[in-house]
Amino acid sequence: MPDPKLQSMEWSERALEACDNLDFPENFEAAELLFKQAFELDLLQPLDELHVKRAGDYARVLTEQSKFDEAKSVINRTLSRTSRYSDVEELMVVELLAALANFEMQQGNLEEAEANLNEAVTLRRQLGTTLKTVDQTREKNLAEVRALLGRPKDLEAQLQSKLDSHRATPLEAPGGYNTVLEELSAILISQHRYDEARQLIAEGRELRIKCRQSISAPDQWDRMEETIRSRPSRSY
Repeated sequence: MPDPKLQSMEWSERALEACDNLDFPENFEAAELLFKQAFELDLLQPLDELHVKRAGDYARVLTEQSKFDEAKSVINRTLSRTSRYSDVEELMVVELLAALANFEMQQGNLEEAEANLNEAVTLRRQLGTTLKTVDQTREKNLAEVRALLGRPKDLEAQLQSKLDSHRATPLEAPGGYNTVLEELSAILISQHRYDEARQLIAEGRELRIKCRQSISAPDQWDRMEETIRSRPSRSY
């Protein structure tokens, strides 16, 4: 009898090959079947990072076919297997919650998406390790969801608090500092508070010079200034 771990790995690799070209409906079906077989085998084994990744890949193939309930079931079943007794498992939980939030956003369930993203972002920061680009993206997504829910004032206050912390130690986490500047600038622009936004844009450019590295796309601040120029000249 084939080793379950090797068998599920083989099936998932074949599924990913099918995912390389999903222009054809039969590729969706093939990938879904292979991922389902791998997922069912994974359920019989102790949970690890590969199982979490496969569950995420399987769920994404399901959402490509608008099978959102099935996708969320895959993620929730995997989430229920985590014990949260170690940092490794906590990171698995972060990945699963972020995936769940993504599916909720695709369905327009913003409150559910916010709850999952907030838990994922909070848990990730509690772990204390260096944040990666994907973590910063999730924080941006959380900010966007909150803005869509009509709570820009709450969001602005949270971002301002983060900004104050980053300003105290600007070179400790320049990527996070830059992200907060971007998000807060976007909120100010949306409220036509252009002078305040320009100050943050200048601060972002200065930060990039201090770090001597591109912590943001070189034209990021140019695009924001162009947005301001294209908006009506008014301020609240």
